[in-house]
Amino acid sequence: MRYAVEGSVRKSADQFRITAELVDTRDGSQRWSETYDRSIGETFTVQDAIAANLVRELELAVGGQEFPARSMPNNPAVYDLYLRGAQAYDRYDREGYDRAADLYQQALDLDRTFAPAAIGLAQVLVARAQWGYVAPNIGYEQARQAAENASKLDPQASAPHQVLSEVHSQYDWDWAGALSEADRAIALDPHDTTGYMAKALVLHSLGRLTESDTELSHAASLDPLNPAVYFNRGWTLLWSGRLPEAEESLRRTLQISPTYESAHFYLGHVLLLRGDTAGALTQMQQEPDQESRLAGISAVQFAMGHRKESDLALEQLTRMAAGDWASGIALVHAIRNEPEAAFTWLDRAYAQKDEDLYIIKGNPLLRNVVRDPRYAAFLRKLNLPD
Repeated sequence: MRYAVEGSVRKSADQFRITAELVDTRDGSQRWSETYDRSIGETFTVQDAIAANLVRELELAVGGQEFPARSMPNNPAVYDLYLRGAQAYDRYDREGYDRAADLYQQALDLDRTFAPAAIGLAQVLVARAQWGYVAPNIGYEQARQAAENASKLDPQASAPHQVLSEVHSQYDWDWAGALSEADRAIALDPHDTTGYMAKALVLHSLGRLTESDTELSHAASLDPLNPAVYFNRGWTLLWSGRLPEAEESLRRTLQISPTYESAHFYLGHVLLLRGDTAGALTQMQQEPDQESRLAGISAVQFAMGHRKESDLALEQLTRMAAGDWASGIALVHAIRNEPEAAFTWLDRAYAQKDEDLYIIKGNPLLRNVVRDPRYAAFLRKLNLPD
């Protein structure tokens, strides 16, 4: 990036002062700077003024037109709740998602027409379902309803279609519908990364890993500081067997967002496949999600020849995750080359509509069972090609 925007905000009673400056990252020189003293009620006016000044300074043309009208609430408290929700969402962990959902809902309770909060709520609801924080039959249906509501409030918004794409792929196992919604998101806003990430996930699910990586690489070029892009690309590179690149992408995820759940888990598996068992164990021990941590520790301890420690972690995982992450238990049994137990737990995962089954095709952690005829049969149950 050639330029960066820096600034500060200071608030006193109902007044605030914003200082913004444009910095040339090549030499640190200041291209533009301005200070704004305003009342709280003028927040949106100041935002537009800063954006317009930046565009003029950089001599950018936005589609040859003026800035499009933005959806802004009359009540500054609504926007404050929305911004706090966005900040909480950026933790990329259970605490952040739960907090974001609450704040977005509070914003909508004050103004049900504020589309950005409705979009944020849809995105956080699908994230909670993805990570198993809410039962699939509840979480994904809530996300579907929220996305449909957000799309009604802002028919030109791309993000609701990203959410619907993820509901179709991860819950409905409707791959054609998922691709259609992802393409719709991209068509509505080619500069928004969410559509490309949604499409990449569908392509990944179908085993079209090169195409998936192309979509994610483009998303990274649009938003180079988005940790979700690097996390999803780490998945794709791991599935592709490009382990050094997968490691780099997952480390980048944690560099941007140290609290990103499951990043340590997948990084640990990358290191395990590279033969670095000590490094893999360290990563698993740092994983904040308890179920993923136990699964990872069991897998690594087994690879290290520590059967007793592996058994203990697997027993703990089974007690904890039997009702909500059967696929994770199946993965550990597959890594331990225990196919009967692996398929027993995969069948339970199917019955539970386990949120991780959409990425089962080509999963290198299942390499010990992929030649079993039951594996191909299981893919067909998910409407996936063999």
